[in-house]
Amino acid sequence: MNKYIYMVWMPGDNEEELSWYHILPDKRTAMEVAHEVNRDRFGSEWDVKYVRDNNSGWPVGEFEGKQTIVVFQTHAWYHGA
Repeated sequence: MNKYIYMVWMPGDNEEELSWYHILPDKRTAMEVAHEVNRDRFGSEWDVKYVRDNNSGWPVGEFEGKQTIVVFQTHAWYHGA
């Protein structure tokens, strides 16, 4: 059984970039968080898009500047400082 993580990508100070994310353990919770952020911050005017990792590259950048919050399903994510 594959274990996934779900990343909710949203803008920080600049609404043209998806620069902040939450990591969540399941799709349902991730979608709830994405819709909550959308409602609380954007009045539900933005789209929420669910994207699966198909090993064809990093898809989050495709949605920057398009008023879209991305829920990204992937196997793992490493963010080093």
